[in-house]
Amino acid sequence: ANLIEYADPSSILPENWTSIRRAPVCGKDSLDLIYNSARWTPAQDVPPVNGCMEVSPPDRPFIIQEFVAEAASWRVIVIAAH
Repeated sequence: ANLIEYADPSSILPENWTSIRRAPVCGKDSLDLIYNSARWTPAQDVPPVNGCMEVSPPDRPFIIQEFVAEAASWRVIVIAAH
């Protein structure tokens, strides 16, 4: 899931769910990529990519993260953007 400009997603997340936050370095926007940590783990061999889609002025954050399934050998790439 993708949350945009949410103050603190940890207060609403169900058990085993967590977030990767893109801090507001792209203008005023914050961005959270929400995932089920009981089923998925961020890939350790591929670093996440994040940045701003608009450069001048910096705006519109994004996160690209690869995940590895806990129960299988699946890998997926997830993109969260605003």
